[in-house]
Amino acid sequence: MKRSTNNLKPARKRARSADSLGVGSRTLALVPNHGDPHPFLAGHPLARELDPRLIEKLASCAALLDLQPGDYLWRQGEKLEVVFLVSEGQIALEIQVPGQGGLEVDLIREGEFLPWLWLGGEYRRRFDARVLLPAKVIALDGKRLRQLCDEDHEFGYHLLKRLARATEDRLQNARVRLMELQSHPATNPRGSR
Repeated sequence: MKRSTNNLKPARKRARSADSLGVGSRTLALVPNHGDPHPFLAGHPLARELDPRLIEKLASCAALLDLQPGDYLWRQGEKLEVVFLVSEGQIALEIQVPGQGGLEVDLIREGEFLPWLWLGGEYRRRFDARVLLPAKVIALDGKRLRQLCDEDHEFGYHLLKRLARATEDRLQNARVRLMELQSHPATNPRGSR
C-alpha cells in the first residue's frame, strides 16, 4: 500500500507546526533531522537571490518533508492550500485513466515547485502527485504566503515573478508531454504504476 504524507512521523524540532499548514483533515508532518528549512530554502530557485529578510518570511510558513517512492503529496480531488518546493527527488503528476491506472502527465524535478495556483486560494487538485525518487520537499502554507504577499508588496512581487517564470516552464513541459502522448497513444513512455 502506498504511503500518504499524512502517515509521516513528526520531527522533534519544528520550524513550523505541520498541523497549521491549512490542509484541512490532512496532516503534513516534519521528518526528524530536517528541522531548519533555511538551508533548503536558500538553495531553491524560488528563493535564490532573494534578500535574507524575504527568505526569513518564506521560512516562517515552511515545513520540511522527507518522502519515499510511492508516497503521495496529494491525491486527485483533494482540497489543499499548500505549495511544495522540491529540493531533491522527482514527483510525477498523474491522472487516473479508467482501466489503465495512473497516466503520468508531468514530472516535477528538484528546483521546481507545485502547484502554481497558490495565489488563488484553496482548490481541488486535478492530479495525483506521486513521489518517484526519494524526495526532500518544503511545504509552504499557501494561506500564510498570500497574507505575506499582501503585507509586503516587494515580497509578493518577487514571488510573482518567479511564479510566472515557472508557469511558462510548466506550460512548455505540458506541450512536449502532449506531443509525446499523441505520438505514442497506447503507451505511457515515462511509465505508470
